[in-house]
Amino acid sequence: MSRKRKHSNRGKGHAGHSKATGPVRQEPRAPESVVSTIASPLPSGFDLERARQRVARALRNTTGAPWLVGFEAVGIQELIAANGRPLAMLGASKLVEQFDRSNLDEEHPQGEGGTVFAGGGRGLLVVPEEHADTTIHRLRHRYCEQTCGGQLATAKAPLDVERPLASLRWLRLGLDGAKDAADAPEVPVPPSHDGRCTDCKVRAIETTYEGPEGPVPACERCARAVAFGRNSDEQRWTLEELATDGLIAVVSADGNNLGRLFAGLRDLQENAICSDLVFSIFTDAHQHACPKDARFVAPVVGGDDIRVFLPPEHLIDYVTKLARRVEELSSRIAHPDLPSSIGQAISRLGVGVGAVIAPFHFPASRLIEMAHEFEDSAKRLCLRGGHRSAFDFMWLRSGQELSQGLGTVTKERPSALPLETTKWQQYLAKASALSKVSPTQRSMLIPRTAVSEEDVPERANLYRYQVARHEVWRQWFEDCGVDWRDEVALASNLPDARLVDVACLLEMSGKAGRR
Repeated sequence: MSRKRKHSNRGKGHAGHSKATGPVRQEPRAPESVVSTIASPLPSGFDLERARQRVARALRNTTGAPWLVGFEAVGIQELIAANGRPLAMLGASKLVEQFDRSNLDEEHPQGEGGTVFAGGGRGLLVVPEEHADTTIHRLRHRYCEQTCGGQLATAKAPLDVERPLASLRWLRLGLDGAKDAADAPEVPVPPSHDGRCTDCKVRAIETTYEGPEGPVPACERCARAVAFGRNSDEQRWTLEELATDGLIAVVSADGNNLGRLFAGLRDLQENAICSDLVFSIFTDAHQHACPKDARFVAPVVGGDDIRVFLPPEHLIDYVTKLARRVEELSSRIAHPDLPSSIGQAISRLGVGVGAVIAPFHFPASRLIEMAHEFEDSAKRLCLRGGHRSAFDFMWLRSGQELSQGLGTVTKERPSALPLETTKWQQYLAKASALSKVSPTQRSMLIPRTAVSEEDVPERANLYRYQVARHEVWRQWFEDCGVDWRDEVALASNLPDARLVDVACLLEMSGKAGRR
């Protein structure tokens, strides 16, 4: 499977969901903790009236012709992952959060407008025409200063109060162009290798901060990120402390169908309400999905973007609960004062989730990048197949992926998995049943290479022979409702590498079925 962006993947089907032609029996049950029902009418932290008041206050405080000013952080993922330490990544996320908060809390002078929304490095303001350029300059300067050189894309557009939707669309087009045309960040390059920051290994040494073993020479950005991370109320863990048997899981998640959602909003008030609502839904879903009383680091939780490091045994549970919570909250939004257009548009909100399982000593920034590529794969499946949510991941067992890229090892990988409740439950049930098979035998039936039509009968007979020899395999096919004696049914329902990986993860979590 290609992992390069801008190239769609024409997968032949979903892993573990090939259609059986033999007698179908009842599907094995998935772990109850994974398929538990979640229900809540509104996400925690959502304040409808506060969003309305922000818009009304900004419009009242705008004298003269009103203009829209939009902004979005450029390369926020690279900013967060520039320093591979979880403490610094958490601190870098807090730097962006501080910028958002400074915009929300800013008291604009009389007649100079106000902020409609700010969160996740993105935001929208209403200002008088004569203050649009100075507002843009102030935003860029503030973001660059607070993040030590971060780039902020900005755009402006006149607000037509009679046709606000057209103004918002014009602003989005301008903001997309500004992101594409953004200059590369200014990086103070050291004259020699010895002058590089101890943490990021890229920028020049500008200061020091106190480490466990004394002063650490660092660039200003890394030192500030570490300081913000230390001041955070969240529990701090190293990647090694997160690891189980030397492995960690890295998750990258992003909202689906947001473009269609925001394109259908009619005015500024709906835009502000929907932005707050999406922010609250994903914050609520992440908090609900995080393992309770367990180790994890979430350096990015802003808007609809989520990045999480956690022990691999919690990965399946986290992904399942995250997607379920996002869909439950968005499908069951109920509030008497909520505009009906928002309730209808947000009902199809979903999430694309990518993940990587790898040794903890792999570079954290590279693992986040890989997880983001699998997130893109999941979102492509949603776009092609009409799914609300999907999941794609890989278990990295060597350094080949780091040196040669994911394309070298993903060509034969199955496509992403849809997270619809029934299909996902069936897939987890098959993986749970597979966990009963000895680890030394689980990969025995995985097809290694493509088979020509002439070789199909011979290969099918070989598989049937292997299944007939092993009682655990016969039991697995029976648990999955497949007649292993039927060569067509057997060949169509062989476990793939991803199903084996999911079985291993369920076994690690202690939630896999037991014979």
